[in-house]
Amino acid sequence: MKDRGIAICSNFTLMTLVFYLILQQGIPCYAQQAESLLKHSIVIDNIEFENTDFSDLMPLKEKIKNARVVVLGEITHSDGSTMKAKTRMVKFLHEEMGFDVLAWEAGFIDCWFLNNGLRADIPLREAKNNLMRGGWDASFYIQPLFEYVRESWNTEAPLEMAGFDQNRPPNGTKNFKKILNELTKRSRVISLSESENEAVDGLLKCIYGYLGNEYSKSFSKNSFIKATNALKSIYKRLENDAGKLETSFSPRFIQLIKFSLQSALMQAEDWDLYNNRKFDERNLSRDKHMAERFNWLQKELFPKRKIIIWAASAHLMRNANQIVSLNPKVIYTGAIHMGHYLYLDLKEDLYTIAFTTHHGNIGSVYPEDDREDRLEAIPKPLDGSYEDIAHKTGKAYLFTDLKNLPEEHWLQHKVVAYPFGLIPNETQWGNIIDAFFFIDEMIPDRRLPRGK
Repeated sequence: MKDRGIAICSNFTLMTLVFYLILQQGIPCYAQQAESLLKHSIVIDNIEFENTDFSDLMPLKEKIKNARVVVLGEITHSDGSTMKAKTRMVKFLHEEMGFDVLAWEAGFIDCWFLNNGLRADIPLREAKNNLMRGGWDASFYIQPLFEYVRESWNTEAPLEMAGFDQNRPPNGTKNFKKILNELTKRSRVISLSESENEAVDGLLKCIYGYLGNEYSKSFSKNSFIKATNALKSIYKRLENDAGKLETSFSPRFIQLIKFSLQSALMQAEDWDLYNNRKFDERNLSRDKHMAERFNWLQKELFPKRKIIIWAASAHLMRNANQIVSLNPKVIYTGAIHMGHYLYLDLKEDLYTIAFTTHHGNIGSVYPEDDREDRLEAIPKPLDGSYEDIAHKTGKAYLFTDLKNLPEEHWLQHKVVAYPFGLIPNETQWGNIIDAFFFIDEMIPDRRLPRGK
């Protein structure tokens, strides 16, 4: 009995010593981290668009403060729970904080036609199909948002749509040509020769078609040069003859066509890089051009307006060089993303929210792949990652503002998290984004059949 007591005492002493050594080595206690995270986060009650009680979201006003641009990022384009949460966030930002422009990671001109379609008396299906082809326009969980936006045009506070990315097939060519034809038809000072028209049509099939399509392979370098020169010539004539054009077009339309031409030339540059298999350069060029389009929108088309950005989180990171990827195939060295350009320009006027999750399923961005056998389980996050600790709080939804954490908080140090395409990345996250919106269980998006 005496020996047993000594053994128990020895075991207790050993356990105490081990625990002391753990503390000395700085090995985290996950329960304490979860408690600290919960203390410095906002618990979100639900993500249902139909819920009009925003009391759980009201504390976000103090976090977002006077930011003029709020980013709602997503891990992947097939995150159903994120789509639900973002639609509710858009309604909250619109109704409670006065944000009245929603800018999509979608075609600059396409979203112009989307906006006009939502304002017009045409079927909702026809209007929203301008956005893209089976993307957010086909998301089951985003449908209430399109209905909400259309209804907003009957109020004193409409929510206007815009886009800052490349135009999408199959509408990209059609929408651009519609604007170009309107311009040449009603203007005596602007026209294209038959050969220029042919070259421009060929370019549009390439830059507004699917990457790698058959037409791109037969489009010659000479035709590419002739088409881009024709677009530059139209732009120059627009600059020189703006006074004459104002008798036929509104200043807003002249703004649109001028930047549409610039946007098409940006897209031609990106396509040329892709066509020459310079894929990494093309991706960086696309982010730079998205930033240029957005900055034009927020400075020229919507000055002093409050704007929501809807996009993949990976495009909106800043200080990418500070991220260490635990996936050897992903390297951030030298990468400058759209978010970094925006941050340099907007500073405190920008607030970036990245959605992330602990478990669930990844869906597909294509409606025809929306089947259970195409679902992929989300890999278990690493112990001690943001997602792991957030899961340990036991909360379904959590909003963590990274801008005002105490200096001693564990999130002020380098931590692993998965907001960019579920890739494990380690960094001090407050230097990259402004907030995490945590969703414990992710359901995949549901896609409507094309054209529905």
